[in-house]
Amino acid sequence: MKHLASSLAAAWLALTTSLTADPAQAAAVGTIFGKPHILGKVRPGEFEEAQKDLSGHFDQPMSLKIDPASHPVEVMRIGLWLREQKPMLRVKGSCVGSCAWFMLDSARTLDIDHGAVIALSMMPELWAMLREQLDRGDLTIDDDRSRASIAGFIGKIPAELWERSLLLRETRLTQASAPAWVQSFVEAATRIQITQIVHDERDLKIAMQLSPQKCLWWVPDAEGLRQLGLSPTRYVPVTAAEAARALEVDPKTIYVGPALQVMPDRPLCEGPSKYMELPRFLVR
Repeated sequence: MKHLASSLAAAWLALTTSLTADPAQAAAVGTIFGKPHILGKVRPGEFEEAQKDLSGHFDQPMSLKIDPASHPVEVMRIGLWLREQKPMLRVKGSCVGSCAWFMLDSARTLDIDHGAVIALSMMPELWAMLREQLDRGDLTIDDDRSRASIAGFIGKIPAELWERSLLLRETRLTQASAPAWVQSFVEAATRIQITQIVHDERDLKIAMQLSPQKCLWWVPDAEGLRQLGLSPTRYVPVTAAEAARALEVDPKTIYVGPALQVMPDRPLCEGPSKYMELPRFLVR
């Protein structure tokens, strides 16, 4: 249980960092011998760089290796633009979260290297889901002190974090090409609920609970990619253990397989059944 809680804490920290990506770290965006590529950690501002450096080069195959800690909104913006370019896409290393939702379907031809991690999750939308809970009053009682406490918590979180997560959620629901039932499966399998918030001037703790399926990530197998509307020339899904190394979570919280329209009686993953408290996370 402790290890799983630590894994989720690490995932939360990675999410926060990716939403406020370090400007000193950048992906390699450009061409080599006329062949376009995006390799590494995508940061804010690289959408414009991609438009400038990659335009006119999509007659050559494009290499894609997006660091899981990339800025998810910037990856989304690049992915939506790539749909207009229809590149010949070769995925190397990893394409998870926003990359999987918005980049893979841009390809007119898709080739996925052996060992590449393809994964989908609700983690990038965690702030938006939390705000939905707060706006519904799920975490308050009809009491002025309770409402003031929640308002104080909202005020501690930079507005851009709420806004970016909400933008990701709205864009995924309206513009992701994955069928609605597959998106519903990802939500059902990897959704996270906040059950309690405790904060004061010095500390902040959040109690969280996984979905009944106890998963944090879905790694689609070959059938799962077909369900997403993708037809790579070759694809062998990684194991949960291999994906866990890239995603920095416990392999027990990763489901590898097809999307399911009816959930099984037993959970797909072996994540913790009860909520866990996360230590204070960083908001930079």
